[in-house]
Amino acid sequence: MEVGDFYFQQKNYKAAEMRFRDALTYKSDEPVATFKLAQSLDKLGKSDQAAQAYQAYLKAEPAGRFSQQAEESLQRLAKKSAAK
Repeated sequence: MEVGDFYFQQKNYKAAEMRFRDALTYKSDEPVATFKLAQSLDKLGKSDQAAQAYQAYLKAEPAGRFSQQAEESLQRLAKKSAAK
């Protein structure tokens, strides 16, 4: 997780994605890793995958500390998808 956070802060979203995926292989139900994976995918323009990860986060932690951010991101991605 820490390495993923480092890469994300450096705007190396591909490396961050890989680190958060690694974290989820060890603990597949980790909500924070799921949310951060969603953010990385979002930054990489992988909208469909990002939306799935945001939804998985909200399912795991509907009232979690990132729930509002995840909801807003899902709404933004839905508008972007509808505009296509």
